[in-house]
Amino acid sequence: GALRVDQRKYRDAVSDFRNLLRTNPDDKRAQSLLANAHAAAGDTVLAKDAYRRVLEIDRSDAEAPVQLARLLAEEGDEKAAMEVMERRTKVAPADVRAARIYIALLVNDGDFRDARQEAERVAALPEQEPVGNYLLGGVYAADGKDKEAAEYFAKSLAVVPSAREPLQGLVGSLIRLDRTDEAVQYLEDLTAKYPDNLFAKTLLGQVLAGSGDAVAAEQVLEATLESNEGWLPGYTALAGMQGGDINAQIDIYKRGLDAMPGNQEMALLLGTAYERSGQVDDAIAAYEEILTVNPDAVAVANNLAALLADYRKDEASLQRALELSAQFENSDNPAFLDTLGWVYYRLGEYEKAVPLLK
Repeated sequence: GALRVDQRKYRDAVSDFRNLLRTNPDDKRAQSLLANAHAAAGDTVLAKDAYRRVLEIDRSDAEAPVQLARLLAEEGDEKAAMEVMERRTKVAPADVRAARIYIALLVNDGDFRDARQEAERVAALPEQEPVGNYLLGGVYAADGKDKEAAEYFAKSLAVVPSAREPLQGLVGSLIRLDRTDEAVQYLEDLTAKYPDNLFAKTLLGQVLAGSGDAVAAEQVLEATLESNEGWLPGYTALAGMQGGDINAQIDIYKRGLDAMPGNQEMALLLGTAYERSGQVDDAIAAYEEILTVNPDAVAVANNLAALLADYRKDEASLQRALELSAQFENSDNPAFLDTLGWVYYRLGEYEKAVPLLK
């Protein structure tokens, strides 16, 4: 049944799991797999019922409430999703993942008071004070109370100075409070104390760039790349400083790809930049080059197939596009399915294209 889910043969998978459950109706694993199969097939009503059945079998199950809440939220029933996650936090008070989801739902609903209470509860758990303070900072920031947010982010960082999320939260709150100089000073002190913290250095460069000090920003970002030429955020931050100069961005991405041959994300950045500048042939060449180094870069294969289908009319290019995208036949990624469907469309094979595009 699980193999059939992977093959997107959901009806057969459901049949397998139901046969098993007829013999053993309290088999939680089979019930969970049945719920996942329904969800993957888009049968939301059946999936919700199946996840509820999992919780009837084992109310302490950690995954079923998360998936059930996700389906409810996607349908717009956030109240019901909150109720599911609230029950989970009561059944398993130490489940921080559930608490974070519950807080996010509360914040999204504008219920900042209950979100703060839940974050305070997490902070009171053994060894969870830094996480709780980070969550409190996030709630206050979402509520537009950046002064309080900055205080709680700082409390979290006092315990775990290397934590990225509260650092980003603190810096964002200080900037919104027009305390950019304080943010810069904090980051400079932090990077002086922890010179290997490239995330903090990159954030410092971005803050300096945002404040108009492009020279200092570039120096800081170049320093991160001297420490680690494979530090991708350093390249993306430098590229972000180039404004609308697409050619300067391309040069930075090429430099990054030279430092990280085969890196899929850098290849996508370079190819996309070429596309934006209208240099389609260069984009195609860049994607082909990366696939010689990293043939498993499926996102690159997807982009290359789409470009060939869009901009090349010759049979060889279209067959190359099909060769690249045929692997997406059983994918559950809509962008990949779209590409294969589009390639079949360009080849005139409409009967194959229609179900993929649907």
